[in-house]
Amino acid sequence: MRSVSLLLVFGYVLGQFLSCSSPAQNQLNRANTLFAAHRYEEALAALDKGLNCEPDSPVLTFRRGQVLVKLERWEEVKAAFSRFLELTADDADSWSSERWEADFYVKLAKQALGEEVPLEHREKFKENPDTMGGIHVVTN
Repeated sequence: MRSVSLLLVFGYVLGQFLSCSSPAQNQLNRANTLFAAHRYEEALAALDKGLNCEPDSPVLTFRRGQVLVKLERWEEVKAAFSRFLELTADDADSWSSERWEADFYVKLAKQALGEEVPLEHREKFKENPDTMGGIHVVTN
């Protein structure tokens, strides 16, 4: 009977341990909360901590790019979204909308930095404040 009780307790503790979020996930959750509160520098710090744990996380890298757009740190925007495109190259179909947004922001960053951007990519855009960094192309 005692061994059954110990086994149940061990199983419960192990289950709790395995179901806990990773430190990177915790930092992403924190960053999302800070982003929603327009506390972009703090959100960026949380994402950087998460990326220290999981440097190849496409989710953290993408979110970092979105925060950098809000901060208008164009060189870092270009680097973050370029990294995201590298990380998701082998699974492009699963990340298609995020890859489109990342590609758009790489081009926008290049334009903001005075780099040459092909004419067909010079679209006007506006951000939709109801989404997490989502954009809509405006054609007038």
